[in-house]
Amino acid sequence: MIVSRVRKNHLMFTKTQLDFLQDKKLALACSGGLDSMFLAHMLLSHGFKFDLIHCNFQLRGEASTLDEKLVHSFAKENKLKFFVQRYDTKKSAKENHTSIEIEARNLRYKFFEERIKQENLDLVLLAHHRHDQAETIFMRLIKGAGLIGLSGMKELRDQCYFRPLLKISKDAILAYSKENNIEYREDKTNNETIYQRNKIRNQILPLIEEINPSYQDALIQLGDISSQTLDLLHDNFSQLKSNWKNSGAIDLNFYALKNYLPLILAYILEKEIQHKAQLENIIQALVGNESKIFQLLSFEIEVKNFHISRVTEIHVSSNSYLDIDEILQADEFKAVISQEILNRYKEGSLYMDISKMLFPLKIRPIQSGDKMTVLGMNGQSKKLSDIAQELNWTKNDKLSNKIILDKDLEIIAILGYRISEKIRIDSDTKQILILNSHETN
Repeated sequence: MIVSRVRKNHLMFTKTQLDFLQDKKLALACSGGLDSMFLAHMLLSHGFKFDLIHCNFQLRGEASTLDEKLVHSFAKENKLKFFVQRYDTKKSAKENHTSIEIEARNLRYKFFEERIKQENLDLVLLAHHRHDQAETIFMRLIKGAGLIGLSGMKELRDQCYFRPLLKISKDAILAYSKENNIEYREDKTNNETIYQRNKIRNQILPLIEEINPSYQDALIQLGDISSQTLDLLHDNFSQLKSNWKNSGAIDLNFYALKNYLPLILAYILEKEIQHKAQLENIIQALVGNESKIFQLLSFEIEVKNFHISRVTEIHVSSNSYLDIDEILQADEFKAVISQEILNRYKEGSLYMDISKMLFPLKIRPIQSGDKMTVLGMNGQSKKLSDIAQELNWTKNDKLSNKIILDKDLEIIAILGYRISEKIRIDSDTKQILILNSHETN
């Protein structure tokens, strides 16, 4: 089992890969199967030292134990550090309400991250190969993935996970392993169809191969084209994406970008768009200059005047907001309910009549064309851009400041500065909502 450094393999790492791996502290995620044992031999044949990380998911009884023993023996005979973590995967999946596949993946990467921190690792090496890449792209394709998903697995991910075998075929790995008598464990569950990937691998892809024996090349090409398209989008629209991440808002020059809106929005919003129809509805709202709110996967956005803003809900339920002195937290501001009508108002705080407010409230950045019926103007509306001038706001101020909207999406306040006439406090006010733009003790 000890690997000889004299016998060089004909499946060499590229010079770029070798240079990249030099002088780095490495670990290999090793299941004991063909692919990871092949990669272990490859690394040793090039003179690399590395730790071995093994996850025992205890899903196959004695077979799982034998997998662990093989990897442990290999580590011992080649003087490599060995780390193992055993899991009751079925129990964990049930507790977390996930599939066994997803739970195993989550546990695996959690263990990797622990090892990276504790051992101060530079890279964890993964043995995914060309066939795995084609499978991954196909699975994402039939699920309706966008450009990011169709780009496939990256050789280097998150600067700490490295896949050096992505361009090496399964057949080449198998041929080399037989020629060099590499010992590995066969996972018989790979032939079972209870798992989604196995069903695709064993039933669907063989049928596709009958139609097109070069289907893997076609899928890899699709991945390359998707990746190149992403690079193009990044080169031209990275500033838009940066603005979105920093401020939660972007302006779209519709006339310049209308032909590319699907690509641009898919790029900026990444995995948040759940289906094609939703993307089309967002674009329709932009084109029609409508004001609408869309629920994405993990947050809401408002579309208005060729402007998209991330919306944060201020969580005040229909009952709880009536409780006296309740503290309501939302991002960078604090809301306090009080029954007392204060004579002294604190600068930067907003005081609003609860009975005149339509819940739930929402918060978003300021958009072009925003108007509000400002307190003291007898019900007349005023552009927020004019208010910004009066307050001597800089461009950065305008980007960072937020507005409060009610249930009907009417602007009722500029956080920290102004409120609407609609919610003013008067002699009949019984309860007030105090909004502070910064947390107070």
